[in-house]
Amino acid sequence: MRRRKLLSTLIVLAALSAMLMAPLAASAAECTPSMAVKYVNAYNGLRMRTAPGLASPLITFLWNGEYVTVIGCDQWKDGILWSYVEVNRWGVKTAGWVSAAFLVSYVGYTEPRDSFEGDTGCKVIDGPLNLRDAAGLSGKILRTVPYGTILVPTSTPDVTVDGYVWQELQMNGTIVYGARKYMECFAAAQS
Repeated sequence: MRRRKLLSTLIVLAALSAMLMAPLAASAAECTPSMAVKYVNAYNGLRMRTAPGLASPLITFLWNGEYVTVIGCDQWKDGILWSYVEVNRWGVKTAGWVSAAFLVSYVGYTEPRDSFEGDTGCKVIDGPLNLRDAAGLSGKILRTVPYGTILVPTSTPDVTVDGYVWQELQMNGTIVYGARKYMECFAAAQS
């Protein structure tokens, strides 16, 4: 009698477990990557790994402000939600896992019109843009500015370093350098 009751209880528990696990398995199998474009929001950068988990080997290091595309479904590992992302650097795509806590969506904003009062300016057209203390990738990053920022160029001629043309700019009284590839320089209309 006890055996029969125990067996009945086990069968009911197994059936309930199967019913509870089925939706979880179905939702994991039906996951569609969002293909969302996000950017890294980690002051010291973000490690990209070969698999979810802190013990997984490193692939590369993502820079603060760098854009990535979510190409896989998120997974939990080591108490961290991991996103499978792809980064495109100089035409080379690299995919791997990063902590989703350091990825942020940016919806953009309506650009203000007629707010620039200088004679010439350089607008960031592919941002965020790192502004450095010297021309070249080895120059220390002093500040990162978002898309749409208008910077004031100096009269110093552009220089080519590390394969980029660098524009000397002035920002709040400080001389900084930005890669021209990510800016569009213009002269204000004369009235």
